[in-house]
Amino acid sequence: INTPGNAEKPVMGDTVMVNYVGKFTFKKTDGNDNVFDTSIESVAKKTMPPMPGATYGPRPIPLAEGVFKGFVEAAQLIGKGGKITAIMPSKLAYGDQGGGKIGPYSPLVFEIELVDIKKPLAPAVPFPA
Repeated sequence: INTPGNAEKPVMGDTVMVNYVGKFTFKKTDGNDNVFDTSIESVAKKTMPPMPGATYGPRPIPLAEGVFKGFVEAAQLIGKGGKITAIMPSKLAYGDQGGGKIGPYSPLVFEIELVDIKKPLAPAVPFPA
């Protein structure tokens, strides 16, 4: 935990708005971080090939089953405004399947900044008949 943030922490079912940098545990041959995804434009411009049409800024990530466990666990450790660097073994990331640029059994590093927490909307209450 780089910065703990405030006392408001997300729980399962919330959607967190995050800035993040996802990178491999090994650096590129030029010594720079090996970034595979980011929501931060300045990081993308410095570390990734140009991606026409890419949008940057905080991204919504639901804290739910199906979202990889390491990200969900890391986000719940910090409060709103907090920052964490999470080193995830493959079983807490993309596992034996991999995905896109991420090979099977790849450990990953995520730098996560928790910008906001969105609580689920209450279900609509039906009117009595």
